[in-house]
Amino acid sequence: MLENFPDTPTEVQTLHDSEGDLEYVHYQGKIFHVDEIRGASDQYQKNVEEYLAREHGIDIAFDEITPQTIPWMSFDQDGIPTLFGDDRLREDLNLPENVRATRDTEGRVHTSWVPEAMGPVKAPPAETPPPR
Repeated sequence: MLENFPDTPTEVQTLHDSEGDLEYVHYQGKIFHVDEIRGASDQYQKNVEEYLAREHGIDIAFDEITPQTIPWMSFDQDGIPTLFGDDRLREDLNLPENVRATRDTEGRVHTSWVPEAMGPVKAPPAETPPPR
């Protein structure tokens, strides 16, 4: 079933089950099961709520988090908190995947380097000293 997705899609592509229901989404070379996407959204909301409670002592529901209620937090174009960076902004700025970008409520763009996004780096082979 997954082999039906091309290796380099130019846009979002979908794969449906035998009943016609959406089952997989293929986007930018990655394949996501629908349950994974739904779960990620719910988990992200929970992570933001837990972060605010743990780090700032703010007990607030995700739906109540806005630039007006938490003015120091960054938000994307749609008003969603960008706790871990704004992928759309990063892409608009043509930044590599190992750079996070956010925009504060004053409109300033902040970037940070994310070394773990680069993946494992293979060390060069050790040089053998010449024989003596």
